[in-house]
Amino acid sequence: MAFIRTAAWRYTVRMRFTGPRIPRFSILLLTGMVIFVGGACSRQDQQQRAEMKVLVDIAVRHKLPLPPDDAQLVLAHTESWSDGDVGIYSPAFLLEIKSDGTAAILRGCKHEDVSVPDESSWRRFPAEGVEPAPGGYAVEFDRLSTFVCAVQVAARGDTATAINLWKRFAPSDHCVMSDGDTISPKNEKSSVLLARCIFDDLRQNILKRPEDWEDLQGRLHALLDEFPELKTPARLALLADLQATVKAEPATPDSTEDLLLQWSRAPSSLRHLGLYHEYEEAAADVPARAIVMKGFEAIPDLIRLVDDCRITVHEDTLGTGRRPAHIRRVGELAEQLLRELTGDAANAGVENKSAAWREWWESAQTASPEEFFTAAIFRRDGDTIDGINESPARIVAERYPHRLIQLCDQLLESGSDQHSFDLSEVIAASRLPKQTRVELLVRFANVGSLDDRRCVLQDLAKVDSAEAARLLMPLLERLPQDSSEPYWTCPEAAFVHAVMQIDDDAIWREWHRLARRATVGLRMEMLNPLDYAYIGEKNRSRRLAILAAFLNDDSERRMSADPDKFEGPCAAFTFPQIEVRNYVAMQIASILEIPARPRERWTAARWADFRNTVQLRLAEEDLPEIGD
Repeated sequence: MAFIRTAAWRYTVRMRFTGPRIPRFSILLLTGMVIFVGGACSRQDQQQRAEMKVLVDIAVRHKLPLPPDDAQLVLAHTESWSDGDVGIYSPAFLLEIKSDGTAAILRGCKHEDVSVPDESSWRRFPAEGVEPAPGGYAVEFDRLSTFVCAVQVAARGDTATAINLWKRFAPSDHCVMSDGDTISPKNEKSSVLLARCIFDDLRQNILKRPEDWEDLQGRLHALLDEFPELKTPARLALLADLQATVKAEPATPDSTEDLLLQWSRAPSSLRHLGLYHEYEEAAADVPARAIVMKGFEAIPDLIRLVDDCRITVHEDTLGTGRRPAHIRRVGELAEQLLRELTGDAANAGVENKSAAWREWWESAQTASPEEFFTAAIFRRDGDTIDGINESPARIVAERYPHRLIQLCDQLLESGSDQHSFDLSEVIAASRLPKQTRVELLVRFANVGSLDDRRCVLQDLAKVDSAEAARLLMPLLERLPQDSSEPYWTCPEAAFVHAVMQIDDDAIWREWHRLARRATVGLRMEMLNPLDYAYIGEKNRSRRLAILAAFLNDDSERRMSADPDKFEGPCAAFTFPQIEVRNYVAMQIASILEIPARPRERWTAARWADFRNTVQLRLAEEDLPEIGD
């Protein structure tokens, strides 16, 4: 339209000062085009402004997350293309720049922390328009968050920028929402699309903020009432079950139901590791473990709850990409714990689950608790033991520990000693006398594969570090310089997990010697777990010392040299080639919480500066003499 207006002005000037050079009807036609196009653009602009006002009203009415008034509109890092060479950014609001360089942002409805090595975590939003900035990075406008951002900008009163941003919104043909619903943003009314985004935010908050469930169910009810297009059977069931959850009477304190409800409202990102993992988030599963340890007492209570439809913060996932698809109900958690307790003995895969479980319980309780849980420990394929049910084993270890001796004999005599490590952790934590635990674990440590024995020694070290060191040393002395297996799963490198549990400098010096003579791929894998979170503060100074001993090792690991050996998430798998000294500097920085995050394309000088920073911090530590 600007081009047409300019052309008309030029023709008018030319006519006025040089006389007519073109037919008069052409001028009239051109002038008419200006009026028509200008009027059409004006009407379109007015329509977009009116539509944006409707969207802002919806956003305010349904409490779409809005940024603070002083939050700057920026382009926040999203991902990188071409092995990190091109940074991708999308519109967001900058909330805070933290001391470690991390940027706290609001992108769409989500609060995120963004930290990107070697790239800006955010860039200034274009002062005029929203054209992708050339050179070094690209801007994407295809995310639903861009559409939400446009509404948020309009809610702050900047309608012009909001509409400009909205015009740039170029969504893909299909988008999968958090509950697995697939939509086509291009074919949605803008108001319904915004409602879907608001629903998605409410659903995520159900999983994150159980303390706000009463408010969230009211907001969810209002949203579905206003936008019936969102009403699917699953969403209506979610609303009904959330309302039932809010209205339910409190459980009796310390009852099985009370513990189950506590567990149902404890978020955790590590539930896939089971009930007994050692990471910090294990605290979230304390109520579930307390229910399991009730044994028989908990079973009738759980059976009464298997049809309970109250909401939880647990979720199942949808296959590809592990996208959240289903918010689990209290009854599902009750059945999960029943299967934990029984070793999955009952076939309750029917519609009337509680009836099936009651029928099973009628026959199961004829056995004594001791006999029942002892019999439930081994999983069998015919006469062959093919696994251990950990929860029954934990109950026996706590209540009937003497039965573990018989079970160990049974396992070894069956020839199924490859499962000895499944039982060794239970033995280590049992109430058997220490000497008995050591004797049983020593028996297990002398049978099975190299990896089985390593796992047992890892548990023995928690009971008797000296005895574990005695058995471990001859195994270490016979380890080869290289592995025939892929490094990330090879048993030779995995012995470091046993080493990390042992308080014996001789073992650590031997591990250092083995790593020195190992091939570079195996060497890095032998050092890889030394900064793992599960180990906590255990042997912190020894772990730092052995890593520091390799800060001058300029051997270069190239994954292309043997792709089969470097398959999977091996040590530094995001670096196709890296020097050992740079890798251990990264691990030391992780333990010392140095915030820098190195990248593959760092120059030699940049790596040297990083190592110097690490060494300066190491100088503040009191480290034992382990290396040469």
